[in-house]
Amino acid sequence: MSEAQFAELSRAGRSEGQEEMLLVVPVVKQAAFQQIETMQAAEDAGRTAESKRLRDQIQRLIRDLQGENRVTLYQQLGSGIQKKLDQVTSKQKADETDSKVTH
Repeated sequence: MSEAQFAELSRAGRSEGQEEMLLVVPVVKQAAFQQIETMQAAEDAGRTAESKRLRDQIQRLIRDLQGENRVTLYQQLGSGIQKKLDQVTSKQKADETDSKVTH
């Protein structure tokens, strides 16, 4: 649902929508962060195909959340998940670089 669609809801509809969003956001965030950890563990264990599959799924979720037809809260959630993914990915790249330098 977009911001415009949300604004068009009745007062009761907006209230119900807000309650639902406040319940959904932490669950989606926790699940996405857990997937990122699983992706990182797969990468660390050398299971690159599994890691790539998980990364692709996470990026698809991020794109969906950040779509223009989403309320701002979901877009911000997508940005937060992207930030976490970027942190893990940049740490993995730094670790790989350190490993190559020491060998």
